[in-house]
Amino acid sequence: MKKIITIIICITTLTSCFYTAMYHLIEDDKKWLGAYKEGDVLLFTSKFGVDTMTITERKVVDKILPFVENESSDTFYANASINFTIKHSGSEISGWLIIVKKDDSITSLHIRIGDRQYNLDDTKHVVFSKKTRTVSTLDDVISVSTKNSELYIKSKYTPDIFYWSKSKGLIQYQYQTGETYNLYKILPHQKKN
Repeated sequence: MKKIITIIICITTLTSCFYTAMYHLIEDDKKWLGAYKEGDVLLFTSKFGVDTMTITERKVVDKILPFVENESSDTFYANASINFTIKHSGSEISGWLIIVKKDDSITSLHIRIGDRQYNLDDTKHVVFSKKTRTVSTLDDVISVSTKNSELYIKSKYTPDIFYWSKSKGLIQYQYQTGETYNLYKILPHQKKN
């Protein structure tokens, strides 16, 4: 009888060490991060001046091994994010993009710039639009405005509208004053030897 109890305890202990479900990002999900690398600097120009956006962190959390680490859940949801800051008129505006794999076919998307946040429970329901740039037209652009986002605090440094391309990332934003900033150039992070 002692052996049976010991075996039951061992099995119970071991099964609690494994995820019961694991949801992994696919390559199409990762496209939301754009080609950004940590340390990249993007220049946005307007007739009012130049804003700089710096990618402060790029992170992909997608485990292969089924062992539970420090989570309180027995389900693993892969996720990825980029964090950035935009320097505008002496102020710094923070922002991020987060994707989370909710199950095998659902990926949620969250984009925030300043105090404006766009949330979508499933990227299959993204409404893309076309956005013409000086040289090309992108057809994978989300237009985020007062109609489809939340504004947490009204601030003159939170864009009223911004445009996020699935393949290129942030391409344009406009402040309440009408100042419109367009992506001009990406300065890739230079690795130090």
